[in-house]
Amino acid sequence: MNHIIKPYRYHLRPEYGGEHLLLQFFLDDSDGTFIEKLFASISGINPRIADCTDLIAANDELLYGVQSDMGTFELSIDTWGFAFILAADNQPCIIHIDQLLEQSALFLKEEIDYCQFR
Repeated sequence: MNHIIKPYRYHLRPEYGGEHLLLQFFLDDSDGTFIEKLFASISGINPRIADCTDLIAANDELLYGVQSDMGTFELSIDTWGFAFILAADNQPCIIHIDQLLEQSALFLKEEIDYCQFR
């Protein structure tokens, strides 16, 4: 029996009310392999978790500091089924990660209207 892998949907979008781009992912609660699949898909920049802050009690999220060959970025995963890659001071990294994800069968980019984030 063939197991169909459902790709993670994501958006490349601006932050609310700002200019910086970020990546927003829509997670399936039953799949605990998001980070593994993400890092496999962006392995070309050698991502590695440098630190983790557990903000579950305060903000219902885990915040990972990630180092890569493109510089640092943050990976936020919350309890509502969303994950975000943020790098306000490293926008080229966001663009490069998006390009890598577009080449992966594990991720599906959905186009959005940037105006909705003003």
